[in-house]
Amino acid sequence: MARRRPAAIHGVLAIDKPAGMTSRAVVNAVARGLGERRVGHCGTLDPMATGVLVIGVGEATSAMQWLMVAPKAYQAELQFGAETDTDDADGTPTQLAPTPVLTAESLAAALPVGPITLQQVPPAVSALQRDGVRDYERARRGELIVRPPRPVFLRSAEVLAVDAAAGTATVRVEVGAGFYVRALARDLGRSLGSAAHLKALRRVQGSGSDVDACWPLATWQALSDEAKQATLQPLATALAPVLAICEVEPQVARALRRGQRPEVAAWPVLLDGPTPALAVLADGEAVAVVEAEVLPTGGVRLRTLRGFGVGAQAAPADKDRERTDDTEAAPDDGALEDGGSALAEVGAAPTGTGDPCVAMCDAPAVDDAFAGAAHVPAVSP
Repeated sequence: MARRRPAAIHGVLAIDKPAGMTSRAVVNAVARGLGERRVGHCGTLDPMATGVLVIGVGEATSAMQWLMVAPKAYQAELQFGAETDTDDADGTPTQLAPTPVLTAESLAAALPVGPITLQQVPPAVSALQRDGVRDYERARRGELIVRPPRPVFLRSAEVLAVDAAAGTATVRVEVGAGFYVRALARDLGRSLGSAAHLKALRRVQGSGSDVDACWPLATWQALSDEAKQATLQPLATALAPVLAICEVEPQVARALRRGQRPEVAAWPVLLDGPTPALAVLADGEAVAVVEAEVLPTGGVRLRTLRGFGVGAQAAPADKDRERTDDTEAAPDDGALEDGGSALAEVGAAPTGTGDPCVAMCDAPAVDDAFAGAAHVPAVSP
């Protein structure tokens, strides 16, 4: 089998996903538009949902796991009076109830007050897996799905609007990984003595990007090839909201890219424990995501978690470090599942692969983040 040609284009693209498309379809469209094989997204949005969908191209796909930890914010419209089997408007009603008397005050009183860790029961139809089978596949077979509550984090929640006549309300929530906005809608309905489901969802912030700065997909597709490439953010720019940026000397960069553990005299990012940081060269080129270990001698040893090289595959992490390549996707907010990243390796069948929660997708064959950012001076051995 011929060896695949490495990606030639690298960077991060923030798309405003339109309603009616799957996240994978958006990834396929970007792969076609750029003519690249290695393309992936950072946090699934269901077809009904719109808003921020951050896409990595080339070596940026290897950094999706750090972008995924950045805060996500959603604007959600809730419909009271009915629950559905999917907890959203795409499902079949399973329970009807009188619409409660809705006011901004009553809804605000029912909303959880953040920051708080909640015990949340995931929707019955989701991409969570058990014994290698996703819940939505079990649901299609008519199986009864019962998931135990699990801890999720809600940073904040606020009421934006209430339409008592229509029985709807709009809320804004900022949440962590694994939080289902659909489940919040369902639970709010029950807490008000009624029933409710998610009518519409828009991600307004995620993976370090705001929706106002995202490219509408149709607008992006209409650009020239050169203009499309110009829309990609450099990896260091995209990771700046979630990782400290530390400049290193060229000899340190070479060692990190080889998977070695170079020692340096000092390292600016040393907190209570190992804290990932992005090592860059003076020109801003991303070298590697690294952790630093303080040595008894007072020096610092750097360890590569994920290396990057222009026009080459990412360098592997240390051999004695536990691999994260085959971990299960961490589900997030949204409809079926929001929060897994997906990698488009063009022309391949769906299967697991390199990065956390990576899935192959079906684009046509073509040739081949909560810590505040800080940029610190170069360090050398």
